[in-house]
Amino acid sequence: MMTDEKKEKASFPAGLGIMDKIWEWQWIIRFIYIVLFADLALLVYSGQGMLTWPVQTLNWTEHLGFFCVALAALGLIATTVMPFIANIVRLLLNELIYSSIFPDFLRAQSDYQKRSGEVPSGEVLDLALKENNQFLLNYYEKHNANWRTKFHERFKVGDLLFGILFFMMLDDHPQWFSDAQHSLVIDLFSHGGESGTVLFYTVLILIFSTLMSLWFGKWDWGNIYYPPLYREKEEARRKAREREAQWERQDR
Repeated sequence: MMTDEKKEKASFPAGLGIMDKIWEWQWIIRFIYIVLFADLALLVYSGQGMLTWPVQTLNWTEHLGFFCVALAALGLIATTVMPFIANIVRLLLNELIYSSIFPDFLRAQSDYQKRSGEVPSGEVLDLALKENNQFLLNYYEKHNANWRTKFHERFKVGDLLFGILFFMMLDDHPQWFSDAQHSLVIDLFSHGGESGTVLFYTVLILIFSTLMSLWFGKWDWGNIYYPPLYREKEEARRKAREREAQWERQDR
């Protein structure tokens, strides 16, 4: 009995795992991505979006092939096609942003500034290898792994936002690939009339601004908090400044 009770208590929180995921912002982005793709797939397949498809009369087995193909297409698009297109767009925007015609004040600057006690991660690695310090090497590897995870997560979220932006613009023009006059985006934003149109473009601008911030905003270049090496470097820089000042006085 005690064992059964423990199993029930352990399984109850696990059953809430999906609900917990719903409140995580990355899962919200993924959910929006999937919903928009599903609406586009239905428009291509039947000419009707999610809100107008007659679910009550639907025989699911008749459309099993469509669902399998749509699921496979979603996996291919989300993992290969969309990141590839996003990378091309990012490279083109990078050429524009860092060209001479782009205003400097609009160009984001990377965060090279180090806080007190921080040193470049490469210097910590050099010191660990020089002194054969396993603790310092583990410290560097842990920090570097965390930094790389954040780096990849940033681009992953950027790919998702690019996909949402791309899908929203397609879903707003269903006549491009079907005879439909309705889609999820049109139905959601058309209720407010002109206000709905303004809201739609406001959402697009917000998504695009967030995407630009992820792609071209300030970067954390992976500085490590290691005060002993920081103080050593600061002391070396202080002595170098004193020598330069002394040479300048001698030249006078």
